Amino acid sequence: MSGLILCGKQAEEPLYIENAGINIYSIEELAYYLYNNVFMVEKDFFDNKLLDFLNKQLNMKGLAGRVKYLIDKNGTFPELMHLVIKSADYYSRDELDELDDMLRLIGTKSITERLKVRADIYVKSEKLGQAIKIYKEILSMPREKGVTDSFYAKIYNNIGSIYAKRMEYAEASKYFRKAYEMYPTTEVIKNIVSLDFIWKNEKELVNDTVKYGVTDEMLEIIADEVNKVRDGILESDEYKAVCETLTYDGKCNLEDFYEGIQEIVDEWKEAYREEMV
Repeated sequence: MSGLILCGKQAEEPLYIENAGINIYSIEELAYYLYNNVFMVEKDFFDNKLLDFLNKQLNMKGLAGRVKYLIDKNGTFPELMHLVIKSADYYSRDELDELDDMLRLIGTKSITERLKVRADIYVKSEKLGQAIKIYKEILSMPREKGVTDSFYAKIYNNIGSIYAKRMEYAEASKYFRKAYEMYPTTEVIKNIVSLDFIWKNEKELVNDTVKYGVTDEMLEIIADEVNKVRDGILESDEYKAVCETLTYDGKCNLEDFYEGIQEIVDEWKEAYREEMV
């Protein structure tokens, strides 16, 4: 049963998982990581570094030998995953059956589809820099047989959403429009027009409303959603902190206020650039 991890032997020197930013100290922690990150792990995870960890740090020479044997005979990814996870004696039979289902699902997906799943997981965990790198890697790869226009449109749309979240509106608009060209959907139209509202670009708003056939009803819905987001920003702790700091006589000094807001925006952008490195 998974949940509380009761660990056996602890390593003096942990196994560092770079893409997750965590240290692994036991076979139970290793099994837990692998089980919960099936879509994030590649076959090359099972390498000499892992063998050294199992052999020297955990003193699991038998397991290290079996893993090496599978590597040498070009064993499959599911075989390697099963071997290590089962060795921890941590998961129930039902949970191992669920692992089988996940591994079978991976086997049905193309390389680009697996990469997209990984990028989507990064988005959910707010690791946007890593997500956008993978999305762009997919776009740079030769197109695989059977992968649809809709699939690539979703990638363009997701990149646009990341840029919008990071307030890179010009880049966001570019990727949303590419998504529409690839596979037109109402969702993408809403994203394009929402940016026009946020950016207060009246000329583009008029042009896009006509170009994409946006109805008055849809326009009202989009405007309402944008206003709700804007209201949320006005209620945010960052906004209130700046306003409280820069007020006097109960009023906000607008010149200083906007300078303070720009500092926050610059900090956000700098954090984004650092994440992208």
